[in-house]
Amino acid sequence: MKKMMISFALMAFVGIVAAAETQYMMDGDGVEYIVVDKAPEHCEPGKKYKVDCNLCSCLSEKDLACTRRKCVPHPVKQDIAWGPFWKHGDPCPANKEFYSECNKCQCGPDGKTAVCTLKACVRPAV
Repeated sequence: MKKMMISFALMAFVGIVAAAETQYMMDGDGVEYIVVDKAPEHCEPGKKYKVDCNLCSCLSEKDLACTRRKCVPHPVKQDIAWGPFWKHGDPCPANKEFYSECNKCQCGPDGKTAVCTLKACVRPAV
């Protein structure tokens, strides 16, 4: 019974490993890289790997030589509220929130003064 349970567990593990799909990428020179999330502890000599933004070559089973680029995460596109540029003295909706470019503002009761956040705004691409 114990052997049967071990055999079943081993078969399930092999099934899970086999189900994991290997991803590949090809560079401009036609060199194929295996895409992985992190550098493998063991690799197949001669194989090439892509780890994040770095390219690696397996020199021996435990020796992976990689480029050392600083990988930056891809920016997440965000919907940014945007309004016309407001300057002190311009009319604004009394006691209401509004946007001056990407900055959130609160208009005063007089409709001419406001307090705003002070973010550096980069106009979104159209």
